[in-house]
Amino acid sequence: MPPAEKVKARFELRAKNYDFLGKAYNLIDHSDIYFTARGSYAYSKKTSFFGRLGFGTVAFSEKSRNDYTYFTFAAGAEGNLSAKLKYTGEIGFYSQQVDVVNKAYTDSYSGPIWRGSVQYGFSSEKTFLEGSLLRWIEYHSAENYQVVDAIETRVQHKPTVRTLLSGTLRLEFANPGNDRFSYFSWRLVAGVGFYYKVREYLYLGAGYEYLRRLSHAPLASYWRNRLFLHATVVF
Repeated sequence: MPPAEKVKARFELRAKNYDFLGKAYNLIDHSDIYFTARGSYAYSKKTSFFGRLGFGTVAFSEKSRNDYTYFTFAAGAEGNLSAKLKYTGEIGFYSQQVDVVNKAYTDSYSGPIWRGSVQYGFSSEKTFLEGSLLRWIEYHSAENYQVVDAIETRVQHKPTVRTLLSGTLRLEFANPGNDRFSYFSWRLVAGVGFYYKVREYLYLGAGYEYLRRLSHAPLASYWRNRLFLHATVVF
């Protein structure tokens, strides 16, 4: 492989807006904008090393909540264990900087994140089964953040070169920043998705997700149905 083909770079910008219908939920309406840069080096035909840097902002519509920025760094490896078996593993660091407006919530997170997965491709080369262990940090409605550990199974099928169908089943263990409320919870997530490659740099998709949350805290157990549309631009 020529030296120029061993090095690759990828840049992504993600923007999400959460608008919860009803006056009772206006306090938690927010936006999340995240930019990430990823570089990889093909060490051999079977192994590549990669690293990524990211920066994001979370801003609430109501000023009674704490806006924050966050940085991520991760490094890892991916490759082929056999002709049908692939792996990906990374470990990283997440750091959150909170703009404290509501002094009842002052905690912020700085610590590890990780992802490890194994993917099996069936003989048709159109269907893939993947199992993953993950840790990430995300928004919490009553705190500045929550730590989520998860076990996930994902099935992907490619009917054509440009289209992808996916199904996901995930068990999550979520722990908020300040555990004085005993908000530790279990969440079961099941979803299906459709993705279409319009161009090399543009992907469109739609999906459905069901979530069931169980918690010891009063009024913190619920179920949720979500339909979504998304567009991904890669440059």
